[in-house]
Amino acid sequence: MAKLPTEQRRQARELRDACMLLAARHGFAAQRDGAHRTEVVLDPFRIWLTPSGGRREVEVWCTGAATIKVLDLRWSGDGDLTAVSFHRGAWEHELLALARGGASPP
Repeated sequence: MAKLPTEQRRQARELRDACMLLAARHGFAAQRDGAHRTEVVLDPFRIWLTPSGGRREVEVWCTGAATIKVLDLRWSGDGDLTAVSFHRGAWEHELLALARGGASPP
């Protein structure tokens, strides 16, 4: 797991916050492998928000010709943010636009 440089950390936090907003607006309770999570399905994204003790995790999957995990972040209440994976791309702008209300869910 990698600690992010300052600018990437800011961008990762912005994406995390967008995911949290989308989860609050469109999320539903789900369970996977025994873990409870909030799931959001807004084409082309699938977002999983999973609490784990004092930590949280957000995973973002982008669908298309193939389903690819584009973001996996973990954090705790003390502000510690760790990127398990972060694949930069045009999907970032699309996700942020969804959170700002720039597109409507299917």
